[in-house]
Amino acid sequence: MKNLLVIGTILGILFCASSCTEQQRVINGGGTMTITIPPGKKFVSINWKPNGSLWIIQKNRSPADSTYERFEYVEHSSMGLIEGSVIIRELSGPEK
Repeated sequence: MKNLLVIGTILGILFCASSCTEQQRVINGGGTMTITIPPGKKFVSINWKPNGSLWIIQKNRSPADSTYERFEYVEHSSMGLIEGSVIIRELSGPEK
């Protein structure tokens, strides 16, 4: 009986972990996710809403702007235990 309880608990945890989106895992359990900004766009800002949705502001890239950057949006928790981060990459050409 005890073995069934342990197996059931493990299966329940695995099911919950696999049914969450990457955004939910990063915001609730820490970790890192990467977002790619498409060619021709420039990253401006990012905002994580309380409901878990992630909003990214991007604009059309100026022809004179040839600098492609990498940004990190990092959470610093007061206890330092569960911290998430989002890496933003701007693509300079078609994704391969």
